[in-house]
Amino acid sequence: MTGAQLEGRTAVVAGGGGGIGSAVVRLFAQHGATVHALGRNRQALAAAVPPEFLDSRHVVPHTVDVTDEEVVHECLAGIHDTTDIHVLVSVVGVNVPNRRLGDLTTRDWDAILRSNLDSCFYLIHAALPALRRTSGTGIFIGSASAYWPNGSGAAYQAAKLGLLGLTRAASYDEHTRGVRFTTISPGLVDTPHLARRATPPSATARAASLRPEDVAGACLYIASLPATVHVPEMVMLPTALQAPGKTEIPDAPSRPTSPSS
Repeated sequence: MTGAQLEGRTAVVAGGGGGIGSAVVRLFAQHGATVHALGRNRQALAAAVPPEFLDSRHVVPHTVDVTDEEVVHECLAGIHDTTDIHVLVSVVGVNVPNRRLGDLTTRDWDAILRSNLDSCFYLIHAALPALRRTSGTGIFIGSASAYWPNGSGAAYQAAKLGLLGLTRAASYDEHTRGVRFTTISPGLVDTPHLARRATPPSATARAASLRPEDVAGACLYIASLPATVHVPEMVMLPTALQAPGKTEIPDAPSRPTSPSS
């Protein structure tokens, strides 16, 4: 263990087998939480977590498709029957290679909205009774593309902008009960999902990207805040690649440019 910021607390992490999700699971477990990791692939969940966490039951895997509302409610109800839920994290999301408006199909639109937005509503709806009981925190991984357009495509950007609307409305409705919702919106993160782009970023750009551990650290910060503090939204960008309002550049500079150059 590296800390005890979440000692005695229970977290549910949806998308726990992916790059960012597995980093959140590991970090939360390292800081004392019992983590229920949700994902469609049980093998990916097990592979993403050090065996000692599984053996100690600090991490409990659940094979769940969070785009299925009934399955989500059944899973969350089962967890809540045995323990309180203090933190809910969703790192669920997909995109497609042919994401430009003229190439986007109705089928892909539906799949992207279902994964990136509908699943978040299902998770909030299912977890809300538990979060109300603990004055808990919901953390959702969005995208900087919700704030300004980039090459991630119309469906993905619409879904992430919709997620901002959902978490803002959830905070508006639930803050008087002590329940807080935060959307963390990163820029380019070096995960396996980048390979699904029609034109994947170069190795130089990937090296300058955010790391899954960077986003996990932001989740830990939000989850560790005192109950009197609420951070509704956070944007994280890789310094060399992006700035507010500026989309990714094809390649990062080899080193930061000095002010005099």
